[in-house]
Amino acid sequence: MPKEILQITLTKQKTPKSKLGKWLFWKIYFPVWKVWRPKMLAKFYWFMSNLMLFLIPKKERDALLKEFEEIEVHVKDETKENEIFKDKRN
Repeated sequence: MPKEILQITLTKQKTPKSKLGKWLFWKIYFPVWKVWRPKMLAKFYWFMSNLMLFLIPKKERDALLKEFEEIEVHVKDETKENEIFKDKRN
């Protein structure tokens, strides 16, 4: 059976150089764009997939759900250092 593959790519984010820019980045941009947005998109796509599954007949729905029971996760680290989650507010 084919597996669903989830690929996570870790990259290094450049932060602004000014103190105001750093503050805005850590207080507004990061929580909204990097944390809240992916969660909301995941919920939206989950809802859409369940809606599409609801519209097809039960036999086909069960076959599709059995086909994609396992998810394979690949993590690619594209950072030069392993300091991904280091606090850079100094």
